[in-house]
Amino acid sequence: KQGGFAVVQTDLAAAATNGGVKAKPTAMVSLGGGGQMRAQCEGDCCTASCRACCTNEGTCCLVHYTTAETAQGAADVMFGPDMPGDALCLTLGDKDRWKLAGGAYLCSDAGVEIGWGMQSVMQGCFSGAGFVVQVASGPGRLVLGVYGSVMRYDMQAGESRVVDNGALVAWSAEMDYDIRLAGCSLGAVCCSGEGLVCIFQGPGTVFVQTRTVQALADAIKPHLSPPQH
Repeated sequence: KQGGFAVVQTDLAAAATNGGVKAKPTAMVSLGGGGQMRAQCEGDCCTASCRACCTNEGTCCLVHYTTAETAQGAADVMFGPDMPGDALCLTLGDKDRWKLAGGAYLCSDAGVEIGWGMQSVMQGCFSGAGFVVQVASGPGRLVLGVYGSVMRYDMQAGESRVVDNGALVAWSAEMDYDIRLAGCSLGAVCCSGEGLVCIFQGPGTVFVQTRTVQALADAIKPHLSPPQH
């Protein structure tokens, strides 16, 4: 179900041929029909430790599955994103690779590998994604959580697109991008309220979300009561 408060529901019997469905530990909403779950370390120890330390994601995923012995009718599992918004479902081929913004990963077929990749110093400091990003590779289905709605931009060679550094969701792993000032001068940046932005160059695909957590925090801050001493 997509929309303002998206959820993802999966038939575990249908997913059994792919080894079940794995998700980040906070994603599950409900599990029924005799469905089971187990913790699984994603990748080798180095990969899992790097992801946990540098991307604020856990070392393990939870794999949800069913067996003939435990099934009680139609086994299913439901997942929900952390933030209110849409869910983006991608079907990955054998050679497809996507870089993911922090917190975007929600769930996937068990066969989808969630690794990690390094970014440059400028990208790590100012893109909003961090120095280390998750990299998803196929084959299988991949679902990402989005704050607000999601927009897809398929860019040809020579095309470029400016993306706010808090709006990134996922982008083709082979794409590169630069970090620049939002305006043509420091004065324009100060007057517009925009800071640094990401400049993506085609070819490739970029997914962006229409809301940012920082904008929500800035909107709420004036209405918060000061701490009582």
